[in-house]
Order: sequence, then C-alpha cells, then structure tokens
Amino acid sequence: MPFEERDNPRNYLSKLQTYPKLYQNWNSLSHLGDFTSACVEIWRADLPGGAYTVVNPGYTSTREVAELIRKLRRPGWEPLFWRDDSEFYQDPLRTRRSNCLLHPGKLIAAGIPMRDLESALADSICRWSP
Repeated sequence: MPFEERDNPRNYLSKLQTYPKLYQNWNSLSHLGDFTSACVEIWRADLPGGAYTVVNPGYTSTREVAELIRKLRRPGWEPLFWRDDSEFYQDPLRTRRSNCLLHPGKLIAAGIPMRDLESALADSICRWSP
C-alpha cells in the first residue's frame, strides 16, 4: 500500500485520517519516493530480471500507524475501529480486504537502499502536507 507526506485519496495515511472507522490489520507499505528511487536504482544497476518486492522493510498494523499519527500530528484524534471482521463485513457489498506481509530480501541483497518502515512513516507524518 502506498503512502507519502502529501494528502491524496490513494495515500494510505490520507485514508486513515479520513475514514470514519478503521479496519485493523497488518500490512507492508511502500513510501512512494522510496519506491521510485529503488526502481530507478534497479534500472541503473542493470540488475538481473525477475520480480523485486519494493516495500519499506518491516510491517505495521493500522492501530500502530493511527497511534503514530495521533502522537506526531493530531494529539486529540481518537480514531474509531471496527470491533472485528464480522462487524466490518456486515455490509454484503463490502469488498474483502487484502493484507500482505512482504519482505524485500532480493532488493536488500542487491544493495538497493530503502528506509525502514517506521522511519519512513514518521518522516511522512511529520512532514504532512494537506
């Protein structure tokens, strides 16, 4: 899931700050600037073909990111969470959520730099631009 410091409807951080209720789960995330830089580095290094998992190393939960937003940017913010999956999926039209924990091992082994996820999230939240 993509994120960065600029508000955008497709930005994970924007979604968390605007949804009336949040769905708790664990995911890997990609900072857009880090992702782009890594892709350019893969191309410049003329690395062997195949797939590279381009995510910031680490993973996080919705609650952890919401807490980081509250701590670093919105001290009075009290996000609401769905109680559990059964409450979240009560609406029969709601699409199932895809949650993935990915590891950029091939990227790291190739020497392509990526900030750890916690640092990238904190930096984006601190530099948030609506």
